[in-house]
Amino acid sequence: MSESAARPAPTEEEELLAPLRSVKGGEGLHQLSEALVTQELPAFATTVQAVSAEAAREGSSVSDVARAILHDPSMTARLLKMANSSFYNPSGSPINTISRAIVVLGFNAVKSICLSISIMDHLLKGKVHRDRLLAELGRAYHAATQARALAVARREKSPEEVFIATLLYSVGRLAFWCFADKLAPEAAGQLDEAMRKPGTNLDKIERRVLGYSLRQLTAELNREWRLSSLLADALRGGSDDDRVRCIRLSQELARAAEQGWESEEMQLMIKRIGVSLKLEELELQEMLEENAREAALSLASLGIRNSARLVAVPERFRDEIPQSEGPIGGTSTAQRENFHHPQPKLVRSILDELDQMLEEKPDLAPLMELVEEGILRGVGVDRLVFGLLSSDRRQLRTKSTLGWDQYRLANDFNMPLQGLQKSLMDLVVASGKPFLVTSPPPAGLEPLISPPIRRVAGESPFMVAPVRVGSKVIGIFYTDRRPSRRPLGTDDFERFTALVECASRGLSRLYA
Repeated sequence: MSESAARPAPTEEEELLAPLRSVKGGEGLHQLSEALVTQELPAFATTVQAVSAEAAREGSSVSDVARAILHDPSMTARLLKMANSSFYNPSGSPINTISRAIVVLGFNAVKSICLSISIMDHLLKGKVHRDRLLAELGRAYHAATQARALAVARREKSPEEVFIATLLYSVGRLAFWCFADKLAPEAAGQLDEAMRKPGTNLDKIERRVLGYSLRQLTAELNREWRLSSLLADALRGGSDDDRVRCIRLSQELARAAEQGWESEEMQLMIKRIGVSLKLEELELQEMLEENAREAALSLASLGIRNSARLVAVPERFRDEIPQSEGPIGGTSTAQRENFHHPQPKLVRSILDELDQMLEEKPDLAPLMELVEEGILRGVGVDRLVFGLLSSDRRQLRTKSTLGWDQYRLANDFNMPLQGLQKSLMDLVVASGKPFLVTSPPPAGLEPLISPPIRRVAGESPFMVAPVRVGSKVIGIFYTDRRPSRRPLGTDDFERFTALVECASRGLSRLYA
């Protein structure tokens, strides 16, 4: 018998993992996934990957995770909105800073929220098939919420990882319905028509119409973006891992709920979950219904309209779900721009918090974190760098950066100090005074804008202020709006210097 004759036919899971060009329609799948990765969604995973990496990294601090989020103004605004929602913050105590949100909600919850926000921002762009896209979103979020709760009930170590993998399980379908009219319009129309027939098997219909399943697209995107190893396991199937069972059962549950919570299909589904995960059936149904309510409330707090319709909640909960009046995504135009805008109230709030912190001996990391967030978000700047003087006071070395061009800024801000006030940085160190440098610079400051400073600032206005321990200058804060080309005014300068002065007071208490 030949080797080929002896080899059994590949299972569906094996086919999913096979080289894509050997799968029927693989050329189309390759083209679609490549277009999504390189053209349509190149920024989709950037923030989530950064947050996930920091949250998972051993020794990672609140400040590390906060920095990863603060680099994305839209993510920052949305996360704070969710952190202050009645669902996540029932006490109503204001959460004004990202660091506080992480402390209150926890690393893993923040990671889940960031992923959810990233999906809303990048995938809710479809127009022709918007209803199909929103239905997939509601179903995916419902399944993810159920999976997390089942993982908690099973005492799994990482329920938020289960939530993330379950939400991402549908990323291929979401991406397809978002961009198919641009990338594969004829196939999208045919698939939409075929899916209107009741009782259809999604994978089979997708393979017949497209030549591949959208689950395969999810697998390919997950591989390209390196999002979740647990998701890869769930897509393969056949695992004895209870986390994978939670993911796959929750996917089926979310679809069954759309037939009605009292339907025969739903009751059979509840029995299956109880047997598979060894959970009591009566308590299980009540828990699953509460989970559906939680999913709808979470979507509402994200600003998604008609959340009760998108998530199949039991009838008794429908009146409890608030309906957002804003646009899909729930953000204003200003929030969706790429830059932080001035927030005087936030500056006052952070200054008050810093004053309270300085009543006692403060911790260094929370102190500097609050100051930097106050400058970036409160003053509303594009870039911020804190540089420390070297021990011989002849070099300014980057300690931390926030905002745009952080890596280039970190490199460029490492500059020599020439002494005798030959540059503006020398003058700041010698005089202990802050400066607002307009564009063009005042005649008296023009000769002090050295080539290293010009390399950082270009032709844009900027602000610098010394950081002191007692009367000794130990470093310099620099900030500008060079990427957005927005002006800087005296109000900006006053808020900036007030925040830097708090840093000096705190460091003086710590080290004087």
